[in-house]
Amino acid sequence: MEWRKAGKGLQYREHETRKYGVRFDRYVRGRYKIDGKLTTVSFAWESEWTAGEKARMDAQGETGPRKSFLDHCRGELFMLKENARRGEGP
Repeated sequence: MEWRKAGKGLQYREHETRKYGVRFDRYVRGRYKIDGKLTTVSFAWESEWTAGEKARMDAQGETGPRKSFLDHCRGELFMLKENARRGEGP
């Protein structure tokens, strides 16, 4: 299993057989270090998140473009890092 970099603090690995569109489905995780302690946070498979995001947008009546999965993960990772740095909850 090979993890590839998808931006600062984000990594992904591709599923061996499952496709999402023309490419293999990707599982994304985030990693950050606070006070010398490395923390790994698992997010989801890209295909599962996209289906959930589409359902959320339909329920809320949003019509604009969907937020990309990696953008969502970057935002979540930033929030988790800030909370850990401040000593607050997740």
